[in-house]
Amino acid sequence: MFLPHCHTGQADPEPLTPRAKVRRSQQQNLEVLKQHNYWLTKEVSRKSQRITQLEHEKAILIKQLLDDQLEGYSYTACDSSTFV
Repeated sequence: MFLPHCHTGQADPEPLTPRAKVRRSQQQNLEVLKQHNYWLTKEVSRKSQRITQLEHEKAILIKQLLDDQLEGYSYTACDSSTFV
């Protein structure tokens, strides 16, 4: 049998005041924003690493291209000095 005047040992939750509701909502929004910030920071870091890797590969390819052009230029220069 339940008697409303009996205490179960647990405090009855008090209804939230409008100010407390706003504060709770702000805290929830803050937590969501923190999570979004965490994931965005992680994504930016990952993409930054990828950009660094691609820039490194680009530098290697440019060097190879310049080396190939230089070899081609040297080879052509040698051919033009052939005696007739």
